[in-house]
Amino acid sequence: MKKLVLLFSFFFIAYQVKSQTFSEDFESYTVGDLVGQGNWVANSKYAGVSIKVDATSLSGTKSAHMNPGGSAGDGPVIPFNNAGISLLKNATSGTIYVSFLVRFLAVPSNVNGSYFFYLADLSTSPNNTDGRGRIYVKPEMTTDLIPVPTGKFAIGAIGSSNSAVDVTYTPFSYELNKNYLIIEKYEKNSVTTTADKVSLWIYSNGQTQNTTEGVATVTNTSESAVSKKDIQGLGFRTFNSSDNIIIDNIKVDQSWANVLTAVPLPVKLTSFTVAVQNSNVKLNWTTASEQNNSHFEVLRSEDGKVFNSLTSISGNGTTQSNNNYSYTDASPLSGTNYYQLRQVDFDGKSELSKVVAVKADLVQTDLKVHASSADADIHVSVYALAKGTANVTISDVSGVQLATLDVQLSKGYNVLQLPVQTKPGVYVLTLKVGAEVTSKKFISQ
Repeated sequence: MKKLVLLFSFFFIAYQVKSQTFSEDFESYTVGDLVGQGNWVANSKYAGVSIKVDATSLSGTKSAHMNPGGSAGDGPVIPFNNAGISLLKNATSGTIYVSFLVRFLAVPSNVNGSYFFYLADLSTSPNNTDGRGRIYVKPEMTTDLIPVPTGKFAIGAIGSSNSAVDVTYTPFSYELNKNYLIIEKYEKNSVTTTADKVSLWIYSNGQTQNTTEGVATVTNTSESAVSKKDIQGLGFRTFNSSDNIIIDNIKVDQSWANVLTAVPLPVKLTSFTVAVQNSNVKLNWTTASEQNNSHFEVLRSEDGKVFNSLTSISGNGTTQSNNNYSYTDASPLSGTNYYQLRQVDFDGKSELSKVVAVKADLVQTDLKVHASSADADIHVSVYALAKGTANVTISDVSGVQLATLDVQLSKGYNVLQLPVQTKPGVYVLTLKVGAEVTSKKFISQ
């Protein structure tokens, strides 16, 4: 009995070690054509099909981009055995799950929709693939068959390679530039005259995924014709050069639990505040999560309408952690300052935050002085409420004048270089604008 128990335990451990999950996250590839990287193989029936690896990703740092230029047709395919994994080959039995992250930047104008993802029969060669479990996307149309301005679309599925009119679609509830997780379940049917069953579960940003299958978002079993094929890999298909889809983090398994993955959230700004500190304005903001966040632009306006960029603050790419940011505006405007953030993705897409405002009660001739005995100039920052001439006098603490000169000030902040060299010690700079006199003590080292 003990030997039997030990033998069973060894078998269980060995079985657990052998993973049956196929994964593709594109992380180890270089930016450029997908074909030839890893085990991805070209489909020569459609020369010019453009599917590339790009540094803009949905999870990690890289992903596959479909149609960044090129012709329509079946793109590259990859077999599931790229890591010694044998998932599903039998044409008439078995179940397989596939999941991937996807973002649609554009959709085809075909009234019946077009497919972009399929399971592949590689029994002859990659150049003779026969797609199964095809996943379609179709734009919402007006009665005149023109895509509606909102750009919303439906996602559909079909088990085999029959007419697009047999595809079962979701409602037109999906939107461009949002992240989705699609889980596909493909069930083989042993009856040759009965269609295989394909089901889709579609999750959006922040939506909790089921730990068990539950009810599918869409299911298709009603094809007009049926043929049985092996499934040994997967592939992509492009529509035309104006459409663009990003796919990332593909998983294939015979278990629902092994293909679940988190749907990345966009950059989520949880707070954005501004406050006056001395003669500066301090900006603070926090993100709860980030996805493809290249940087923030800090914008300022004096009227809340026309904004100018002050600086750029690097983002944290893709992360699910809280991140705190800050920036000090050392030269705010006198009166109300309006601030806004522009969050910019790596692909150049951007989004504006709310506008926050703060009043900076700056006084005439707000002075800052920097001097060094090693420098031939004294550096002065002065805020002027109006354009005009000012007189500057520099004295030591005993009252002995080192220099006096007139300077021209513009309205707002002025940066001056006064041609006065000092020795180490304490000095006083006196600025006279009209009837207003301001003095500032400073140290030269």
